[in-house]
Amino acid sequence: SVAVAGAALSGVQAAAATTYYVNRSAGDDSWSGQAASHQGSAGPWKTLARASTNYVAGDRVLLKCGDTWNEELHPLGSGTDSAPITISSYGDGPKPVIDREDDTQDRIGIHLADQEGYRIVGIEFARCMTGIYAEYADDAPTRKNLRIEDCNFHDSRLYQKYEDYPEHKIGLGICLFSHERHDRIVASDIVVRNCVFRRLASALWTN
Repeated sequence: SVAVAGAALSGVQAAAATTYYVNRSAGDDSWSGQAASHQGSAGPWKTLARASTNYVAGDRVLLKCGDTWNEELHPLGSGTDSAPITISSYGDGPKPVIDREDDTQDRIGIHLADQEGYRIVGIEFARCMTGIYAEYADDAPTRKNLRIEDCNFHDSRLYQKYEDYPEHKIGLGICLFSHERHDRIVASDIVVRNCVFRRLASALWTN
């Protein structure tokens, strides 16, 4: 069995859902991603680039505890309230870390674009200009159900003229971005819970 750190995930997986594993220290992108350890052609992926693929409701993407990536994770697809796509961790040790290593560069940890039904649990974000960036297009329908829990965001202190965002970048933990729309709800049912924000220009930014 595989321990999933920091996440109570029972009851949220759809019948056809799949669990994928990403292990920076011992993975291989040529493997299936569908096993926590190497077993023939099955085994964990290595990079977040490989894990930036299509997912369906109920899928889980689990990053190895104690590992660090200097990459952006950009998953595709959407989940639902009852069967979210979950990004979390597995194994023992400290939280997996997405460390972009230079908060003055426009680098993101996890990037969502016009997506809904995500649960992000137990991930650490270091030196990302934006830890979690969710953007919403002008003509998109209302997107629902984003849960961010037990995550740590730190060390992104760049501050520029906020009126010109996104042209001028700012160090943010979480950013939910759209252009302002008259009398329209862009995103709803958003929960940020039990997260830690340290040494950031702003913890949570919405527009």
